Amino acid sequence: MLGHSSVPPTTTSYLSLLTALAAQHPDVLYFGGTSSTGGQGIQQQMRQVPGLRNTVYAGGDGMTGSQNFYNQIVGNNAQCYVTVSAPDPTKIPTATQFVKDYTARYGTVGPYSASAYDAMTILIQAIKTALTTTPAAKNANDTAGGATFRQAVINALKQTNDMGVTGRTAFDANGDTTNRVLTIYEVAPVNGQPGLVAKDVITL
Repeated sequence: MLGHSSVPPTTTSYLSLLTALAAQHPDVLYFGGTSSTGGQGIQQQMRQVPGLRNTVYAGGDGMTGSQNFYNQIVGNNAQCYVTVSAPDPTKIPTATQFVKDYTARYGTVGPYSASAYDAMTILIQAIKTALTTTPAAKNANDTAGGATFRQAVINALKQTNDMGVTGRTAFDANGDTTNRVLTIYEVAPVNGQPGLVAKDVITL
């Protein structure tokens, strides 16, 4: 890594920073933000800096979900990658039916669609498990009952060992998922329209 820098959230012009970065001849510029809070503007301004005009641009999952951003990347013939901390469901055999059902009802499957489905399934099961041993709060004013039931749900979540559409999920002592996968997507044409194409999957 050649270095890193940050700017105030109100920044709209990144040209001086980008010019300084260009002097270091980076292979990749990784933006740790979202497309709507500077990510799209930075890529536009990169094209005004000769040393960065063809530099690979990358970012995290905050750079997904914006069709305007995808259009900009593809329209400029730029190279952009985004990282998502979830598996690509279109590449998982256990997610085949989920992808089919989701696409039929909602359209294109998003990077976190399958993981969100699994997360909600796990939470619902934990609530059901908690209800077998602990009564839910009587009403909105039952603070003690609410706290007790929340803890029962947390205890049930700790015992999770679920085979979902994204694979098997459990949680370690820190509460982190054991299904640790990072997917790298490229912004590129998909069925005639700019979108995300999974390029690589990394198991952490």
